[in-house]
Amino acid sequence: MPPIDNIIVDKEVIEKSIARKILQICLDNNIYVEFYTLDDYFIHADRESDITKKHFLVLQREPKKLQDIVTESEKFEITKIMPIALNAEDKLHVAQILNPFKEKLSISWGAHPVILPLQIGIITAPESSKKEGSIAVAKSLSISFEDILGIGDSTSDWSFMELCGYAATLENGSRELKDLIKQKGENKYFIGKSVDENGILDILSHFKL
Repeated sequence: MPPIDNIIVDKEVIEKSIARKILQICLDNNIYVEFYTLDDYFIHADRESDITKKHFLVLQREPKKLQDIVTESEKFEITKIMPIALNAEDKLHVAQILNPFKEKLSISWGAHPVILPLQIGIITAPESSKKEGSIAVAKSLSISFEDILGIGDSTSDWSFMELCGYAATLENGSRELKDLIKQKGENKYFIGKSVDENGILDILSHFKL
């Protein structure tokens, strides 16, 4: 998870042998895949594509390119692997390929409104989900979840947002998440403007943050 005040609160890495297997399976099945460390993210150099450009719009930074993502992955402590499916139908295909790993790792899916219909797989160590990360951060800062505002844009974010006393999403967030945050009750949820209209600032202003 990211540092707070330049301090790493906690870190869970994927076992190197398992990471290699997942990366190799993705390459063998022509699945676009990225892996992440605490500082950077990486792709296989000859698999750069339109997906790379679209994901740049979300991340606002370029990936580092490796000539052999499988072999060179051994050099890094991998905190996250992200296979990206072309659409909802392709997601089912990719999920089936990754099915053998679901007992050893945390595997979830999300979608960012800016790059639809792409579907983003999120593979982490078992104790490194968004929910577990939020619990670790709250504990480190000695903050009650009742006082935390959770912000997300897809149902994959609900795992940690559900814990929070307040919740918000953007106008172009998923319809399902908009329905879920209403469970918080009046004055405890908010739907801000779209990401293109600086919706996050709209949310922060609403909650006077």
